Amino acid sequence: MRKLLVFARLAHIGIFLGGSAVSVCAQAGLAKETVLAPNSSISVSMANQRISVQAETDTVRVFKFNECEFRISAATQSERNQGSHGIYHGFYEGGRDFKKRLLLDGCQQLRTPRFREAQVHLPSEAFALEWLRRQVGSKDGRAIVDSGLVMTWQYRPALDSVGVDIYRACVNGRPVEFSKLLPQGEPDPVRVVMDGPMLPCATVPQKVATDTAVMLQRMWHEGDRMQLDAAANRVKRNEIAKPSPP
Repeated sequence: MRKLLVFARLAHIGIFLGGSAVSVCAQAGLAKETVLAPNSSISVSMANQRISVQAETDTVRVFKFNECEFRISAATQSERNQGSHGIYHGFYEGGRDFKKRLLLDGCQQLRTPRFREAQVHLPSEAFALEWLRRQVGSKDGRAIVDSGLVMTWQYRPALDSVGVDIYRACVNGRPVEFSKLLPQGEPDPVRVVMDGPMLPCATVPQKVATDTAVMLQRMWHEGDRMQLDAAANRVKRNEIAKPSPP
């Protein structure tokens, strides 16, 4: 059993993927930088949620959320998105027959599953910690495995939707050992089980990590600026709404 370092946070429902939509071209073919090897799986369980992902092939995943089960044929990215390259299942699959086509009998909780699995290559361990903070900041829960694996999820009951992201963070072709970088805290009420191997970090040019850092910093800066602007606008509206003194 691998040594696991697990963190979980039940929070207010946030936004998928830090507010940025996946904008990639999909094509058929082998996944280049995924995480789970065929016949391997990862499962997390909490007080009121159970999530598991099992790899059948390079791109086919069996996805379970509580009593719901999907067999997903994921698309392969043809270019990098936020520095990562892997597979994904789209955001907006729907229609009246969607549940009938995808869900097993007895599942009444989901209609729009979203799934993403990819490796992300970063320039340093310090940058990997900032990436981790940004990646998990707006998610309902997260599991961090010591071999660089980061799994986050969000459930939106009002939309009958769930989103799961599985990443493997790599620096210089090696997975990030989060247990050596993160402070040790109290155990969280989440169980994580890994069954089978993960794929090794792919060999990529150093320029990939450098370009990823530049792109992510630009995106983070823009996101921070938008949050500050929104906060300033809220303060201004509150000031205007205050009654005038007699």
